[in-house]
Amino acid sequence: MVATSRLVLFGLLLISIGWGALAGNSPSPVEKPATLPMLTAEERAYLAHKGPLRFCVQPDWLPFQRINELGKHEGIAEDMLQLMSNRLGLTFELLPTKDWAESVAAIRARRCDILPLGMDVPSRHDLLNFTRPYVSEPLGVATLSSEPDLQQAVDIGNRRLGLIKGFAPKKILQEMYPFMKIVDVESTLEGLRKVQSGENYGYIDNLLSLSYTVQKMGMLDLKTSYTLNFTHDLGVVSRNDEPLLGSIMQKATDSITYKENRAIVGRWVSVKIESKFNYSLFWKIGIAATLALVVVIAWNRHLATLNRKLDLAYKEVERLSVTDPLTGLLNRLHLDAALDQELARCERQQRCFSLILLDIDKFKNVNDRFGHLVGDSVLVEVARVLTNNMRRIDLLARWGGEEFLVVCTDTNAEEAAVVAEKLRAAIAANDIAVAGAQTASFGVTSYQPNDTIKVMMGRADAALYKAKEAGRNRFVIA
Repeated sequence: MVATSRLVLFGLLLISIGWGALAGNSPSPVEKPATLPMLTAEERAYLAHKGPLRFCVQPDWLPFQRINELGKHEGIAEDMLQLMSNRLGLTFELLPTKDWAESVAAIRARRCDILPLGMDVPSRHDLLNFTRPYVSEPLGVATLSSEPDLQQAVDIGNRRLGLIKGFAPKKILQEMYPFMKIVDVESTLEGLRKVQSGENYGYIDNLLSLSYTVQKMGMLDLKTSYTLNFTHDLGVVSRNDEPLLGSIMQKATDSITYKENRAIVGRWVSVKIESKFNYSLFWKIGIAATLALVVVIAWNRHLATLNRKLDLAYKEVERLSVTDPLTGLLNRLHLDAALDQELARCERQQRCFSLILLDIDKFKNVNDRFGHLVGDSVLVEVARVLTNNMRRIDLLARWGGEEFLVVCTDTNAEEAAVVAEKLRAAIAANDIAVAGAQTASFGVTSYQPNDTIKVMMGRADAALYKAKEAGRNRFVIA
């Protein structure tokens, strides 16, 4: 009966989601950045002489970007470009291409100026510049639902996996997983259809793209069988023969706040998918759910097994939603909520807490010298050292890139400084394979009356940069 009740609730939840999709959703307004990045006189003169910035895209890669039936660019990248345009007065002009490989060839040949979304890999540094990533999502493997779940990547064997032609992760994945047999496809939809037809065993893509396309096209016979240990970091790519363009695009991406970024992504992975629902599909789902309940009730033993699997799946989804896929630490999404709770508790109970913001010193040199795979291993090892040396009462999360944040409960600035020194010494004493010993700089601050999280993070960030300027491998109290 308990198991049956759970499935009944699941069915009601499914129906309510469908009804909400039919009714529609209005995206929440997004915040404006506290200060806008300013273009230099030289950058403004460059833009005035340059005119519209021509850009190329992957023509069929929603929710990130595509060229629609009217020849217009749409998707997450387009919404980001609109914000950049409004903030810095940039003008963009689409140069249509037939596929991603042609887009990459076009920017290398200087026919277009930027790619709104592209991955920084050393093989592209000869002709291209890259901003810091503003979209980072894991890669996953989609297979038929009838296939057993993959417990580890090696379970794939040498079966064929599709990947969009020209995608930067291909070479890196082949180095990480040499047994993989990766074949080119033109788009996410083509890659998934080849899985459905049995031509390929699986298809590799960004998890957001997989989820969006599977739901939008109603591919109920497909599932994400495995999440690879690889984060797809995407930023703006620009031609490097016009160096001012690179600095302008960095300022443009910096103008988009984290909240605005998440709002844009959220609109496309929820509202845009859900808007495709219609009454016909809604009733099909309802009938299928009803039949499933009848079958489950009739087969009690099967019901018990199914519920155990559902419980495990729910726990895994919950874990993934709050976990950074590379380091296994809590992610930014979970940390935002935790910080708000800590601030409210502190104000309510008249207690103190502190923040320790740390950044790995000269991390870019590691990536440039050894490559991003070694850089990822450094991040994982630093996360392990921090976890092993922090106090049990504290909260550790990956803040972004090579930055980590420690939330110290019931701790003043002097006590937090002791924690920071312990962590600093532990990192410096740890010899990491290939990359060698690393150091980190720390900014420490504690709660003051009427503080907000934004104000506290600003102080911690300022203290961190003072530690950098003072020679790195040290902490500074704000």
